[in-house]
Amino acid sequence: FRSNKSKPMKVAMEPLRKLDLAEHQIYKDNIKLYQENLDNLSAKKVQTEANIKKESNKKLDLAVEKIFIDGPSKSSLLEDDLREVDEKLNMLKEPTQKFHYFDDTSESALINAMSDNPNGLLFFLDEASELFESFNQTYNEKLKSLLLKAWEGDSEKRPMRGGIGAKKSDQKRVFIPAMVISILASVQPEIYAKFLEKRINITSGFAPRVQMVVWPDRSNEPYVQNKNKFDKNLQKQYFEVIEKLYRYPEYIEDGMVIPRSVR
Repeated sequence: FRSNKSKPMKVAMEPLRKLDLAEHQIYKDNIKLYQENLDNLSAKKVQTEANIKKESNKKLDLAVEKIFIDGPSKSSLLEDDLREVDEKLNMLKEPTQKFHYFDDTSESALINAMSDNPNGLLFFLDEASELFESFNQTYNEKLKSLLLKAWEGDSEKRPMRGGIGAKKSDQKRVFIPAMVISILASVQPEIYAKFLEKRINITSGFAPRVQMVVWPDRSNEPYVQNKNKFDKNLQKQYFEVIEKLYRYPEYIEDGMVIPRSVR
């Protein structure tokens, strides 16, 4: 019995892949501009600091300086310039990579991805078994709990620890303004049945949240292998829905971008 599940999954993900390619190009342009601004401001800061040091080393008679210099001293002007450069450097924010779906099953990577993508993420796995197996890894012991929280779609106002660095002492606190994750995965019936044998997967609330798109019933109808044979009108409507969700409006609250609920 062959499920032939990869083909429809590929078609379902096609519009998101196109959106992510567009977002990646935007990110590349933004990171290039950011680096140019960072380099220019850093160079200006170094030069200004050198000029201030040079100016302070001059053996000037302060009385003579007061008489012949009209207005602020050169040192004072340089210090003003340095403060302005520092302010601009502090305001300079490194761009983040925006994307719509994610396929890394590590808890730490998922936390950081959610922090950079306030509109939520689609957790996509061609093989759900990869996710099931990751639940048993020591370094991923909190992944299931994290996914259950994100399934609720609530805003997570407290900071969470992201896995940056191998040691806990090297990690940093990552703020997640909104924890929203949907999971799309395919699995063979026997693999999912084995997953359900472990009672904890049911009592934790994870299994009851899973919705079957296609029930694992045998069918005598041949499966359409060629994606070009999919209903073009239906495919077009599906792509349009994804595009509408992508363009869905946001609003600003206390300086934060908050996605409007689409549920």
